[in-house]
Amino acid sequence: MYDVCSQLLQKIYGDLTQKPIQLTRPSVCVADSLTPSQFIALDKSQLRGLILQQVGSTSHTVILARSFNIPILTGIRGLDGLVAEGQEVVVDANIGILIPEINHRVERFYDGEQKKSLIQQQRLMAFKNCPAETHDGIRLEVMANVATADEVSVAMERGAEGIGLFRTEMLFMDRDRAPGEEEQFKVYRQAVEAAGGYPVMIRTFDIGGDKAIDYIPWDGEGNPFLGNRGVRVYRQNEVLFKNQLRAILRASAYGQIKIMIPMVSCREEVVYVRTVLETVKLELDAQSIRYDQQIALGIMAEVPSIGFIIPQLAGLIDFFEYRHQ
Repeated sequence: MYDVCSQLLQKIYGDLTQKPIQLTRPSVCVADSLTPSQFIALDKSQLRGLILQQVGSTSHTVILARSFNIPILTGIRGLDGLVAEGQEVVVDANIGILIPEINHRVERFYDGEQKKSLIQQQRLMAFKNCPAETHDGIRLEVMANVATADEVSVAMERGAEGIGLFRTEMLFMDRDRAPGEEEQFKVYRQAVEAAGGYPVMIRTFDIGGDKAIDYIPWDGEGNPFLGNRGVRVYRQNEVLFKNQLRAILRASAYGQIKIMIPMVSCREEVVYVRTVLETVKLELDAQSIRYDQQIALGIMAEVPSIGFIIPQLAGLIDFFEYRHQ
């Protein structure tokens, strides 16, 4: 309905394409909803908080905001007439409240809270480059999960030892056509260069479930989260899959990349992915395009059936990634 209304308005009034929001001073952004791409376009140096009225606490925009350490409140209704442009407010995401009227006592309290928060951050940052190790001497790698290349720099500044999961589906969402090979290559290269030699685990697009996109047709499913998603859509959309693999391989010439495939449930799916990957490698070889010849290919062990066929898959892939929630 929203899309149809937008098209009708464009027919009547011409191009009504919204321009990116320009923040010229420290601001709290209030909106009904905000897509991940709209959030990424915001100037993070000026963004002090987000208030989204019709967005759930687990939406991709919320996940992005948290990764950038932006305080965010969701599901707040009845803001009309409560806050106005230019009004000073307090967004306390720790306890989940919005204070629209600031008096001297509130201001004094939150001045103290900000100072305590800054001291705590400084204390934590003192340990950011220390190795993670248990009391009995076992060394651990602490990595970050990201959905955009911009998040990689933030993660590395905070002491991450690489990117344990790069969710690439953000590149495919909030648009009317899939990203091309060149666009993806630039993003992956930016990410791997920002990692500074540390590994970056790129997961191929996991479209489906709660991440449906308009330009790939979907049939209704009773349980879409375990239905036609992840690796299961690659055969029907092989051009998209090959373009992504080409972009990832090309970016692997600029740093340490691993490829991870989501939602694998059987040996045949791994054989298919390996075949397509080797085909793409041959194409790049024929074009004399550089890539990491030894790039690792693994799977996300998240479908229960994987537990019964690990011996069958071990010779086809380089690693298993276990996901626990």
